[in-house]
Amino acid sequence: MDWFETAMESELFSEPEENGERYLLMCLLADKKSGECRINEFLYQLQDQLNRISSEGNVLFHKAFVYGDGRVCIRDFSETEEQEIYYADACSEPVPDSHLLIIADRAAERFLADRPSAAASFLLLIIRESEYGTERASELTLRNYYSDKKVGYHLAFAGSRIQGDWLEQFVKKQEGKVFSFEETEKLINYIRS
Repeated sequence: MDWFETAMESELFSEPEENGERYLLMCLLADKKSGECRINEFLYQLQDQLNRISSEGNVLFHKAFVYGDGRVCIRDFSETEEQEIYYADACSEPVPDSHLLIIADRAAERFLADRPSAAASFLLLIIRESEYGTERASELTLRNYYSDKKVGYHLAFAGSRIQGDWLEQFVKKQEGKVFSFEETEKLINYIRS
């Protein structure tokens, strides 16, 4: 192979940076006290934009969910359709945030243990609706669970508003990013990167 073929080979056979698959596990911390379910507006906007990007053929987004419905529920990647839009049930009973986050962490670890090659394209997105932050009992449970643990996956947070509380600080410590619901476009760019 001469120098020209060697130079061209890397250009011809490397995928464009935008192409590929992304695995997005969303942990939904809905505020059951308000009954407003603002989280669904955000979920719609996020998934609608991801679906548009997927339909252009640039990136295929796989979605999974951890949420509360009187108990901790998991909708696995194999149980969701890429172009379908999913919502949180406004009538479901509250589940402590700490339970949901710990289950989401374990689900992420299990997924990556089965598919280590997906680590670069995996993101756990914590979506919190409450404007009151994380309850004290959940915060203490999470502090104890995570302690000084470094998670083995990419992490991001989206909330109805930025509060600078423990959970947001934890995400930043893990080299993740924090976004408000109004910053959907910035979050999409982060997910794509």
